[in-house]
Amino acid sequence: MRYWIVLLLLSMCVPVASSLRAQDAPVCPAEGYIETLPAVCDELQSNQVCHVTGTFDLLTRRDGLAFSQPADVISAADLEAVTLTGPYSIARMALTFDMPDEPVTAVIFGAAGLENLSQAGSDFLSLSVSVNDRRGANLRQLPAFDADVVKPLFFGAPLTAVGRTQASDWARVIDAEGASGWVSTGVLRSDENLLLLPVSDTAPAGELPRYAPLQSLRLLDVPAENDCRYVPPGGMLLQTYTPQQNVELIVNDLRINFAGTLYISRGDDRLKLSVLEGQADFDAVYSIEVGEAADVALDGNGLYRRYSGLAEDYDFVDAQNTPHALLPRALELPFSLGGDWLVPFTPGTGYLQSVPADGPCTIAWTVDVNLRTGPGTTYQLRRGVGGNLSAVVDSRAVGTDQQVWWRIAAGIWINGNSTAFAGACAELPFIDPPLND
Repeated sequence: MRYWIVLLLLSMCVPVASSLRAQDAPVCPAEGYIETLPAVCDELQSNQVCHVTGTFDLLTRRDGLAFSQPADVISAADLEAVTLTGPYSIARMALTFDMPDEPVTAVIFGAAGLENLSQAGSDFLSLSVSVNDRRGANLRQLPAFDADVVKPLFFGAPLTAVGRTQASDWARVIDAEGASGWVSTGVLRSDENLLLLPVSDTAPAGELPRYAPLQSLRLLDVPAENDCRYVPPGGMLLQTYTPQQNVELIVNDLRINFAGTLYISRGDDRLKLSVLEGQADFDAVYSIEVGEAADVALDGNGLYRRYSGLAEDYDFVDAQNTPHALLPRALELPFSLGGDWLVPFTPGTGYLQSVPADGPCTIAWTVDVNLRTGPGTTYQLRRGVGGNLSAVVDSRAVGTDQQVWWRIAAGIWINGNSTAFAGACAELPFIDPPLND
């Protein structure tokens, strides 16, 4: 009886505007896709980019580089720009950033592209150092105490070291304002061994690369070639070598320090940072934790403009449909209601009547319900949610309670007795329930 009352309440008027994206997009679950990919790109060397699948438009800094087949590899230093030209195109990268023996793994996928803003070679390495002499130090044009002084440096001044002399008595550095030169290693402090730095030419410094290949990049806005509901926005996944390792990168002029796993996607004038593991700090003053996202505004040139300072829940459905299985460390994604996969509606407005008979199967409910990891009350409770919400579903199953359950996305189920529905629901497959852990 309750079911028919709910159905009657929902069948009486026009949908609200906020529902358009979720209801208009066809259901296209991406699960299982990663398991079909060729087993390639697992053993990359530092600063290598590997073709996993799909098609790419590539601009390189050297001629004759092949990147058309799975397992093709190029140096990150040779990459000028790349655009992924198919919704399921994927490339995997091992990038040194600040850690020569502990590379960051990056995966670019979907409708996405990037420009490499670093001119550094593949053997580039930088280390964070600081002035450790309370009297300060001098930044000099050449590695000699009688060389011309570029500028004085104060105690504690942060520097980026990019090279050293053969004897390791001088380090080639860049300061926070971009000035470059040489500083005696006797007045420097570093948490890393300066012998890791490459031996550098002792000619006057001039303009030096400050960042490793792809440590400074521009993420491009690439129009999606599909409107599948469950294909996430294209972008990049980045994972540090260990969950505690902190690295720095610059994306669209936004300076980011993160430890763990980060998902970065690009919209028309927005950049979205989502933390899948660990945490991320950016623009020197903002921080987001695991399960949170930051929606960052870009200017007309696609560069960082501002951030409201208000973190939001990340989109769990988008996150779990990314190719995070290609990362070396497995993730246990925190559940969240963020994103637009739950759509509010106004009761008594004929909401479900607006869904075409051949449209995506859409469910709606006016009462409080529980979302679970599988079809049945014996499965783990994800979250309780209120009424007056709707969702597109992609399959159904007979639950452990012998009732029909709808699947909103992988790992998100709702009891059908609490919902009304419209669209091509009769065409949805009945699937086997997942394992109940």
